[in-house]
Amino acid sequence: MELWQRFTDDARRSILTAHDEARGMDAPIISAEHLLLGLVTTRDAAAAEVLEALGLDLEQFGNKLRGQIEIQPSGQATPDVSFTPEAQRVLQRAYAEARQPDDYHIGSEHILIGLLHESAGLARELLCADGAHLAAVTAKLAELGSSAA
Repeated sequence: MELWQRFTDDARRSILTAHDEARGMDAPIISAEHLLLGLVTTRDAAAAEVLEALGLDLEQFGNKLRGQIEIQPSGQATPDVSFTPEAQRVLQRAYAEARQPDDYHIGSEHILIGLLHESAGLARELLCADGAHLAAVTAKLAELGSSAA
């Protein structure tokens, strides 16, 4: 099975939204911050549900994140989907998280956990500052009955 097929519908929508966010900022590749924007913008995704349950106002959070992303226009944004090394690590971690319970389906909640496992970065910093740190997210996932917990 190809990796893209392992993503759930909400995870795919989140990644495609991240791509749209990056293109809208003239970014040539998708960063971890764009992935987070994709998660908070895809309102019916599991990750957005968890973040809302933790008290985040997703619209406000997304606007704050957009305002802090360094825009480095390159004029070379392409229709292709490619990722920064950090975003690649996030997706690899999401895949590893999904495999732990032998699920193999990567949901938006797995991407959220992947973001929180990054040792540094704006996406993780903003999530943690608003109370969405790894322990809180995994606890809320367990409470909501997600397979990513």
